This record gives sequence, structure tokens and C-alpha cells, in this order.
Amino acid sequence: MKSIASSVSVLRSTSEKNLTEEDILRRQDKVFSQDKEIVETQRPERIPVDLRAEIHHRTDKFGLAYRRWLGALGITYGAA
Repeated sequence: MKSIASSVSVLRSTSEKNLTEEDILRRQDKVFSQDKEIVETQRPERIPVDLRAEIHHRTDKFGLAYRRWLGALGITYGAA
């Protein structure tokens, strides 16, 4: 999984060049806080690690990486 620093680097290369890392992290925190209530009310809380259990889209890139990571840890079904 990519580090935050490499994600920031990619973001900076594809967006406004005058954004600082602090600007990017502040926006990321704002988006995460807006999504938090919605994400925490999703059911089921546990997610299948087997990627064939659901249909995925390109926008699921980070979720897929997370599930692969869980699978590498030996977790067979996501934790609540």
C-alpha cells in the first residue's frame, strides 16, 4: 500500500503546484470527517476479504488494497 507521502506527491503533481502538504492534509481531514458519519453507519460492519464476494469499480482502489492487506494478515473476514 502506498504511503501518505507518495500519495501527496502524486496529488501535488496532478493539481495546483502551490498547495503545501499541510493544505492537502487539511483537505483530506475535512473530507474524512464529512464521510465519517456515513461510513460508521454502513452495514454490515464486517467486510468480505475475498474480492470475488462483491463487484468492484476503479474507484475502489484503496478499499481493494485494504482488503488485500487484511488477507495478507490472515484475516478471512473484515473486523467489526
